[in-house]
Amino acid sequence: SNNGYFSFLLALKGAKHVLGIEPILRPYAQFQLLSHFYPLNNLSSNLWGVEDLPAMKNSFDLILSMGILYHHTDPIGQLRDIKNSLIPGGSLILETLFIPGSESFAMTPEDRYGGMKNVWFVPTEDCLVTWLKRTGFSNFEIFDKTWESSAEQRSTEWSREISYKNYLKSDDINQTVESLPALRRIIIKAYKKP
Repeated sequence: SNNGYFSFLLALKGAKHVLGIEPILRPYAQFQLLSHFYPLNNLSSNLWGVEDLPAMKNSFDLILSMGILYHHTDPIGQLRDIKNSLIPGGSLILETLFIPGSESFAMTPEDRYGGMKNVWFVPTEDCLVTWLKRTGFSNFEIFDKTWESSAEQRSTEWSREISYKNYLKSDDINQTVESLPALRRIIIKAYKKP
C-alpha cells in the first residue's frame, strides 16, 4: 500500500475497513506518520507483503495491486494468492506494466528494464488476461492503457535522483536504453468467479 494514498481514499469513500499491507519500512513509516495526524477508525496498515496473502483466504471484497506484479518472480502464484484472498465475486484492480503485441507472451528483461533491475515479467495485454483467466478471474474491464510519463516519474527539488527520461533512448523515446519497448501501464479490473 506504499504510504497509504489509495488506502486513505478508500477509507474516506466509506469502506467498512481498509487494510493496507506494505513490506518496506520507509513507506510503512510514512503511512504511520500520516495516520497519526489524520487518524481514521476504518483504516489500518501492517508490515506485510503479498507473500502473506495465503493466510488471509476469503477475506477481502476488493484488492488493489498497484505496480508490484512485475517485481516478483512468480506472477501467476501472486495472482492465485490474490484470488484466494478475495471473497467469491470479489474484485481485483490491477495496475501493472505491459508491452505492445497482439499475441499472448511475456517479456523477461535480461538485466534491467527502464533502469530497474527488479523487473521479471512484462506481459502483453492478451497474456495478462490469460494469466487472470487461468488463475480464476473473469469479467475484465480495462480502465487505462498509457505510456509511462516522465512528468510523473521525474526529478524534483525534493528528489534529485535520476528520473525515467534518463532511461529512454535520446533519439527514440519509444525505446528504453536497454533497446526494449518503452514502459506502458495498464489498469484492469477483474472479478473472482463466484
